[in-house]
Amino acid sequence: MGGILDRQLMEGVFATEKHYEANIRPLPPAEQEKMLSEMASSVQAGMPPRENTHVHRTIDVIEARGSTDYVKCIVVGTCAYRQTGLIQAFVAHSLVHRAPMKVGYASAAEAIGHREIFRALESHGLSKMKVIAQ
Repeated sequence: MGGILDRQLMEGVFATEKHYEANIRPLPPAEQEKMLSEMASSVQAGMPPRENTHVHRTIDVIEARGSTDYVKCIVVGTCAYRQTGLIQAFVAHSLVHRAPMKVGYASAAEAIGHREIFRALESHGLSKMKVIAQ
Protein backbone atom coordinates (compact mmCIF):
# COMPACT_ATOMS: atom_id res chain seq x y z
CA MET A 1 0.00 0.00 0.00
CA GLY A 2 2.92 2.38 -0.29
CA GLY A 3 5.09 4.22 2.16
CA ILE A 4 2.40 6.43 3.67
CA LEU A 5 1.35 5.19 7.09
CA ASP A 6 -2.19 6.61 7.08
CA ARG A 7 -4.19 3.47 6.29
CA GLN A 8 -7.49 5.29 5.68
CA LEU A 9 -5.82 7.64 3.20
CA MET A 10 -4.14 4.81 1.33
CA GLU A 11 -7.38 2.81 1.19
CA GLY A 12 -9.00 5.88 -0.37
CA VAL A 13 -6.22 6.07 -2.95
CA PHE A 14 -6.70 2.38 -3.74
CA ALA A 15 -10.49 2.79 -4.05
CA THR A 16 -10.02 5.79 -6.37
CA GLU A 17 -7.67 3.79 -8.57
CA LYS A 18 -10.16 0.90 -8.72
CA HIS A 19 -12.95 3.35 -9.64
CA TYR A 20 -10.78 4.84 -12.39
CA GLU A 21 -9.90 1.45 -13.89
CA ALA A 22 -13.51 0.20 -13.81
CA ASN A 23 -15.47 3.34 -14.70
CA ILE A 24 -13.25 5.96 -16.35
CA ARG A 25 -10.51 4.22 -18.34
CA PRO A 26 -13.02 2.55 -20.75
CA LEU A 27 -14.50 5.95 -21.70
CA PRO A 28 -13.39 8.04 -24.72
CA PRO A 29 -10.68 10.66 -23.90
CA ALA A 30 -13.12 13.61 -23.79
CA GLU A 31 -15.37 11.80 -21.29
CA GLN A 32 -12.36 10.71 -19.24
CA GLU A 33 -11.24 14.33 -18.93
CA LYS A 34 -14.72 15.45 -17.86
CA MET A 35 -15.01 12.71 -15.22
CA LEU A 36 -11.49 13.32 -13.89
CA SER A 37 -12.19 17.06 -13.70
CA GLU A 38 -15.32 16.39 -11.64
CA MET A 39 -13.35 14.10 -9.32
CA ALA A 40 -10.64 16.72 -8.87
CA SER A 41 -13.20 19.44 -8.13
CA SER A 42 -14.78 17.31 -5.41
CA VAL A 43 -11.43 16.87 -3.67
CA GLN A 44 -10.21 20.48 -3.84
CA ALA A 45 -13.05 22.80 -4.72
CA GLY A 46 -11.13 26.05 -4.33
CA MET A 47 -7.86 27.71 -3.52
CA PRO A 48 -6.24 26.69 -0.24
CA PRO A 49 -5.93 29.41 2.40
CA ARG A 50 -2.90 31.71 2.23
CA GLU A 51 0.15 30.68 4.21
CA ASN A 52 0.56 32.35 7.56
CA THR A 53 4.17 33.31 8.35
CA HIS A 54 3.51 32.77 12.07
CA VAL A 55 2.15 29.25 11.58
CA HIS A 56 3.83 27.80 8.48
CA ARG A 57 7.45 27.63 9.55
CA THR A 58 10.28 25.24 8.80
CA ILE A 59 13.53 24.30 10.52
CA ASP A 60 16.26 22.06 9.19
CA VAL A 61 19.20 21.11 11.37
CA ILE A 62 22.18 19.53 9.68
CA GLU A 63 25.13 18.19 11.66
CA ALA A 64 28.32 16.77 10.19
CA ARG A 65 31.66 15.74 11.56
CA GLY A 66 34.98 14.59 10.31
CA SER A 67 37.78 13.07 12.33
CA THR A 68 38.32 16.17 14.44
CA ASP A 69 35.92 18.78 13.03
CA TYR A 70 32.25 19.39 13.65
CA VAL A 71 29.80 21.69 11.86
CA LYS A 72 26.16 22.40 12.57
CA CYS A 73 23.95 24.28 10.11
CA ILE A 74 20.50 25.52 11.06
CA VAL A 75 18.14 26.73 8.33
CA VAL A 76 14.88 28.35 9.43
CA GLY A 77 12.20 29.40 7.01
CA THR A 78 8.58 30.23 6.53
CA CYS A 79 5.92 29.59 3.90
CA ALA A 80 7.17 26.56 1.98
CA TYR A 81 4.81 27.19 -0.96
CA ARG A 82 6.10 30.74 -1.34
CA GLN A 83 9.65 29.40 -1.16
CA THR A 84 8.86 26.93 -3.95
CA GLY A 85 7.30 29.66 -6.10
CA LEU A 86 10.23 31.99 -5.55
CA ILE A 87 12.74 29.26 -6.42
CA GLN A 88 10.87 28.46 -9.63
CA ALA A 89 10.67 32.13 -10.64
CA PHE A 90 14.30 32.78 -9.71
CA VAL A 91 15.58 29.76 -11.64
CA ALA A 92 13.51 30.69 -14.72
CA HIS A 93 14.78 34.28 -14.54
CA SER A 94 18.36 33.10 -14.13
CA LEU A 95 18.13 30.70 -17.08
CA VAL A 96 16.84 33.50 -19.31
CA HIS A 97 19.71 35.82 -18.34
CA ARG A 98 22.70 33.46 -18.16
CA ALA A 99 23.82 30.00 -19.12
CA PRO A 100 23.25 27.25 -16.54
CA MET A 101 26.14 25.84 -14.55
CA LYS A 102 25.03 22.32 -15.57
CA VAL A 103 22.91 21.34 -18.55
CA GLY A 104 20.62 18.37 -19.08
CA TYR A 105 18.85 16.77 -16.14
CA ALA A 106 19.92 18.90 -13.18
CA SER A 107 18.49 20.17 -9.94
CA ALA A 108 17.92 23.88 -9.50
CA ALA A 109 21.00 24.01 -7.25
CA GLU A 110 23.14 22.31 -9.91
CA ALA A 111 21.86 24.54 -12.71
CA ILE A 112 21.89 27.89 -10.89
CA GLY A 113 23.87 27.38 -7.68
CA HIS A 114 22.68 26.68 -4.16
CA ARG A 115 24.17 29.88 -2.75
CA GLU A 116 22.36 32.01 -5.34
CA ILE A 117 19.05 30.29 -4.59
CA PHE A 118 19.53 30.69 -0.87
CA ARG A 119 20.40 34.39 -1.29
CA ALA A 120 17.13 34.87 -3.20
CA LEU A 121 15.16 33.16 -0.40
CA GLU A 122 16.96 35.19 2.25
CA SER A 123 16.49 38.50 0.41
CA HIS A 124 12.72 37.89 0.36
CA GLY A 125 12.59 37.03 4.07
CA LEU A 126 11.66 33.39 3.51
CA SER A 127 14.76 31.67 4.91
CA LYS A 128 17.81 32.26 7.04
CA MET A 129 20.85 30.14 7.83
CA LYS A 130 23.26 29.93 10.77
CA VAL A 131 26.45 27.85 10.61
CA ILE A 132 28.30 26.85 13.78
CA ALA A 133 31.76 25.37 13.29
CA GLN A 134 33.60 23.83 16.24
